Order: sequence, then structure tokens, then C-alpha cells
Amino acid sequence: MESNDTRGSSRDREIRYSSVSIEKKIDDIFNSPDYVYKADVNITLKNGSKKTQIIGHNNGYLITINNELIPISEVEDINFLQ
Repeated sequence: MESNDTRGSSRDREIRYSSVSIEKKIDDIFNSPDYVYKADVNITLKNGSKKTQIIGHNNGYLITINNELIPISEVEDINFLQ
């Protein structure tokens, strides 16, 4: 028997919600009074985690102080190390 549930799976909702929360966390970092021109962060990616300094974000990427581009779509979590 097929289900007519069009709400999507809980996993789909989790991914959608986590994307929004990642964007919110990134915006909160750049809008923080503690952010001057760089932010020390710990980023959890799909393939591991890294501690780095970010200086901006543009076109779906975080930009590090070393000009590395990190796709925001790969970010599972981000924490501002104040």
C-alpha cells in the first residue's frame, strides 16, 4: 500500500532545517560584535572538521584567511571560537 504523505521524510526535513540553521549560524558570526575582519571557527564538514579563520562568504562559499573556498553545502556545523 502506497502512502500519500507529501510532507517528505524526517531525514529530508532534518537536512532542510540544518541548512537553514547553518546559514543562520554563518550570518550570526558575521553580524557578531566580536567579528572584526576575521573569525576563528571550527567547521564540521561532510568529510571531517577543521579549525580555521574565515573572512567572508560569497556565492555559496566561506572564504578563509588563506583564500581557501569552502562550499557552504559541505558544512554540517560551524562554531564561532570567541
